Amino acid sequence: TDKRKYIGPPLEASFMAYANMNESEADEATVYFRAFYKEKGVKMHRVYDGVIDTLKELKQRGKKLIIATSKPQPLAESILKWNDFYQLFDVISGATFDGTRSTKEQVLNHALSFLGEIDLSSCVLVGDSKSDALGAKKVKMDCIGALYGFGTKNELEENGVICTIEKPQDLLNIID
Repeated sequence: TDKRKYIGPPLEASFMAYANMNESEADEATVYFRAFYKEKGVKMHRVYDGVIDTLKELKQRGKKLIIATSKPQPLAESILKWNDFYQLFDVISGATFDGTRSTKEQVLNHALSFLGEIDLSSCVLVGDSKSDALGAKKVKMDCIGALYGFGTKNELEENGVICTIEKPQDLLNIID
């Protein structure tokens, strides 16, 4: 099976959609997955080449950097700390373990709540999946599709990204 399709949406929804699990089975599978992920999975991430340097450059240009992820927030924070770039972010917003904040729209709205009054036309989400593009659209934010991630160019363009980038450094030519 193509494991990449599980990335993006809330895990329980992916288990039900792609593994034909009912809600109870999906909840149980999620508990097992998260136990593994907390112990070993957070250390299995590889940061894409160019991401950290690009984030540092954007930070030097005075940009606010925010994470809005469907991963549970504590796990996302562990990944960022393990890969030594937690300190670059102004806000980290992730899903909750109890499911009260699980969709991209919910984690984006949570992240934006820390910024106070903000003109969303000055914000952009950089994402690599359909759920990123659709979540950005729901909060009325533009989305740039990252082709170095898990989504395809077709998937991203069909769901409304304003453009796509091949590598993280390409952002530096788009974002002033």
